[in-house]
Amino acid sequence: MHFVLNASFAGFLLLAACTTVGPDYQKPSNNLPNAFKNANWPSVPTIGDPYRLFHDRQLNTLLTTAEKNNRDLSAALARIDQSRAQLGIARTDRSVGIGADLASTQQLQSGNSRFPEPGGPFRQYDARLTLNYEVDLWGRVRRGVAQAEANLTAIESDYQAAVLSLKGEVARNYLTLRSLDRETTLLEKTQDLRRKRLELTQSQKTAGTASGLDVARAETEYESARAEVARIEQRRGELENSLATLTGQTASSFQIARKNLPVHLPRIPAGVPSELLRRRPDIIAAERRLAASNEGVGISIANFLPRLTLSGATGIETLNSNEIFNPQSRFYSAGPSLFLPIFQGGRAKADRAQAEAQFREALANYRQTLLLAIQDTENALLGNRKLDQALQAQTKATEASAQSADLVQVRYQGGLDSLFEVTETERQTLEQERLLAQTELARQLATVNLIQALGGEVRPAK
Repeated sequence: MHFVLNASFAGFLLLAACTTVGPDYQKPSNNLPNAFKNANWPSVPTIGDPYRLFHDRQLNTLLTTAEKNNRDLSAALARIDQSRAQLGIARTDRSVGIGADLASTQQLQSGNSRFPEPGGPFRQYDARLTLNYEVDLWGRVRRGVAQAEANLTAIESDYQAAVLSLKGEVARNYLTLRSLDRETTLLEKTQDLRRKRLELTQSQKTAGTASGLDVARAETEYESARAEVARIEQRRGELENSLATLTGQTASSFQIARKNLPVHLPRIPAGVPSELLRRRPDIIAAERRLAASNEGVGISIANFLPRLTLSGATGIETLNSNEIFNPQSRFYSAGPSLFLPIFQGGRAKADRAQAEAQFREALANYRQTLLLAIQDTENALLGNRKLDQALQAQTKATEASAQSADLVQVRYQGGLDSLFEVTETERQTLEQERLLAQTELARQLATVNLIQALGGEVRPAK
């Protein structure tokens, strides 16, 4: 009969250990379209560093330095280590807990106690080894491990999203800085030209061939160009300081030399939405948090079901140190204990309601992340396409304005136009050239936005 009871109990444990309460996780359908409406490319972006398509070594160096030294990324890596430790803690619940206890205590019992110990004070020696193991009756431990694994993947994806965001910020600041360098070059040339014209006009006024109004206009244009150069230099300095912080360096010792570099406009094909889902780290993180919250529902149910623990202890206990190795000093105990939560004042219901609400929140966040991802990509694709058109038109406008300025200059030298017409056409030409530089920058920034929208280069966290 004793064998039959043991076999039955073991069969019950085996059956119970295979039971998991709560809903099984199923990844929600996304109901996304098959293609982006603003994309004309059916191909999928290749894995790699898309920022190299800008053909700028200094940009690549800044991106590498930022990924290595940025303090926000260091904090994100620390969060990954914390999550890995949490996973390790969750996994220990699947193992047998072993502990040791050594004690040597001096005791004196009260003479008025029910069972007084004769002989005055005495010393007791105690050495024991304990073992505890929770039988995972309802899958609480298994779900806890699965939840920790999902949270770890989510936090690793958060790190990848942080890298993607950081690189985008570095690229935007750097490309804007280089665009300001081009504008500064234009303004300095204009400033030099207007200074010479001011000097010439002042000489002409002295000779009586120009009026005071001509001098005032020439001086206005010259000082206006100087003021604009100063404003651009201030903005450039702020971008330089921002790049210092993004790359983990002090702004006081960080400098980027001025260069008038050629403009490269990368062409990046976009994949279909299903490919986007595979690559974007924020979507991966949102989906894994949804999975973790689903495990939380099962855990909330299992927490208020009977919990079975197998425990045992063995060791020695004696009042005399000479009898520590005496076989009669040995003891042991072993057996199961079953905890039954009978009344919790509605705690079980409230805990489950909270877990289910957390799941609904995670589901809404996941779906919103999908919608925002599609919006980001459509906006970036639209920006690339429309800014290509704007760039073509602005290039023609700049060329036409330059031709107009040349013709007015010839007419001025022939006495057919006044200095006012010359100054006005030069101002318009400068404005068109700056608009061209700004449109080129906008097109580059749209490419950066597209790189981010498509997930960039996705790599595992270090």
